[in-house]
Amino acid sequence: MRPRPIAFAYRIAGFAALLCPAPAAAQALEGRVTEAATQQPVPRATVLMLDSAGSIVGRAVADSAGAFRLRAPEPGEFRLHADRLGYRPTLTRMVAIEAEQTLAVEVRMAPEPIALDTAVSAAPRRRGIAGRVVDDETGLPVAGATVTLISSRELRAGRAVTDSAGRFHLRVPQPDAFQLRAERVGYRRASSDAITVMPDDTVQVELRLSTGAVLLAPLTVVAASRQVVRDHQLAGFEWRRGRQPFGRFMGPDEIRRINPFYASDVLQQMPMVQVRSSGASQFDRMVTLPARGRGMGPAPRCVPSLYLDGRPVRLFQGMTIDDLVSGSSVAAVEVYTSPGGAPGEFPPHHNPFCGVIVIWTKVGR
Repeated sequence: MRPRPIAFAYRIAGFAALLCPAPAAAQALEGRVTEAATQQPVPRATVLMLDSAGSIVGRAVADSAGAFRLRAPEPGEFRLHADRLGYRPTLTRMVAIEAEQTLAVEVRMAPEPIALDTAVSAAPRRRGIAGRVVDDETGLPVAGATVTLISSRELRAGRAVTDSAGRFHLRVPQPDAFQLRAERVGYRRASSDAITVMPDDTVQVELRLSTGAVLLAPLTVVAASRQVVRDHQLAGFEWRRGRQPFGRFMGPDEIRRINPFYASDVLQQMPMVQVRSSGASQFDRMVTLPARGRGMGPAPRCVPSLYLDGRPVRLFQGMTIDDLVSGSSVAAVEVYTSPGGAPGEFPPHHNPFCGVIVIWTKVGR
């Protein structure tokens, strides 16, 4: 007896299973498992026969040609479930098989890429500024470009040349607001806006070079550690406060609580700092530190070297710190009572036997 060809659809994720005639046998399902897009056989696929209650009543494994045969234990309604690594599991709808009937089928499966968990050793990030230089028009890497790190004092702090992939790395020597300048023959030189970076920071950037007009914003910060978002005026202050054992520090929070009118109101809160009237007026306040060195009398005092926003300042005769900056403008203060304890960027310039005071003002004041 020839089996009657029966058409029914298999649907999983939009793919259909097709039916075609095949030679007769007892009540059974026989056919092939193929890939939906290419119609190529799917070998070693596991095909299960499920009854109306969902119980497994038959099992088969497709051969190298994707062929399989499943015999039904009795007439009734059944469905097929096909499974294979790398393919989406496929479940057909119910189909009725009569006694001594054989249905020939083709089950089509959709590929599904396998994502395997991979153990990757976490390599430590290189501190500093790393990134790529790319062509603004094509997005391709620019090899052999020179990238220069410029400090806030417009001094060169580092230089690197990009490799074949346009990559570069620059170490940050000290906390500062840096600019990046990229140059390459055949391109216009590009300079970025300043970004605040500290030696512990890791920053990833992308610099773009153009053969035409100069780009308005050639630098893009791709990723950065959280420290980079700090105000660059106070970046160095925060860095030294955590690492300088010989300094005394007062930051924005402490100064805000004082609500000073004069800058000297802040300084007189610092240990070892003495603020007194110069004699001409009660408002002419002289700021002194303990003097250091041989031949000094008992508890001598001296006028310290002064830095304002990182730059050395000399007070002329009759001038005081309050003449330079108001209390409401002071953002932070550093005091180094010993000249030998002052950091290298703030050496004593007024008196080699006296300490150093560094005043940082608020941005825009």
